[in-house]
Amino acid sequence: MEFYERGIYERVRIISCYAKKTIMKAAVFLVFILMAGCGGGSLDSRAEKKAFIEEVGYSSDLERAEEIEPFLQDSDHEVVAWACFNLGYLGARQYIDELAQRLKSDEKQIVNMCASGLALMVGEDDTQLLPILHRTLDHDFLLARMSAVEALGNIGSSRSLDRLVLAFDAESSAEKATVVEALGKIGKPEALPLLEAYLSKVKAMDHAVPNRGGTRGSDLHPDALQAITEKAIVEIGRRSHNQ
Repeated sequence: MEFYERGIYERVRIISCYAKKTIMKAAVFLVFILMAGCGGGSLDSRAEKKAFIEEVGYSSDLERAEEIEPFLQDSDHEVVAWACFNLGYLGARQYIDELAQRLKSDEKQIVNMCASGLALMVGEDDTQLLPILHRTLDHDFLLARMSAVEALGNIGSSRSLDRLVLAFDAESSAEKATVVEALGKIGKPEALPLLEAYLSKVKAMDHAVPNRGGTRGSDLHPDALQAITEKAIVEIGRRSHNQ
């Protein structure tokens, strides 16, 4: 009988612990829902704000873009930068002009993330952005320049060709690779001599060096550089053939 009672007690204890955990999870979820329902207004820490902004950015719901908008005025530059990027990730094109204006910011991360956000949603009809993006190619922050190059590649205007050729002189192989990709997207045969000469140089590199990976902006392995350059050359050839 004592053994039977102990068994019942143990089962009750396990059920009780499980119930407590379930209640705690539900409480945490409810708090998150309440914060989200306030449009992020009750979020205090940088981590909370960024998590909320990201949740909206990944939602694919354009009607929720206005929930990110208040964070564009946040006192924390990192939060502002994250808001800019996620508006682009969401594809909220009504904020294109807002992001373009922030390319003039003194904060390098805001410039980078605005350019990166723009790159995610611009296309061939956004040529009004060319002047500000061309100026961003002269920024002293590598990632900001790379993001501007990506945006120019996605706009695909031949008016950017000369500026991108100048940007190709960058020392960073990652920046060169970004320019190569943009030239491939623009698809003008005028870029072929530059790309073919670079391909020959890349093929002569030591491809046996270890591929250690890295973060965005770090130098790329020769194999990656060759693949990117060959793809750009093929893309230009395809576009020229179709014209």
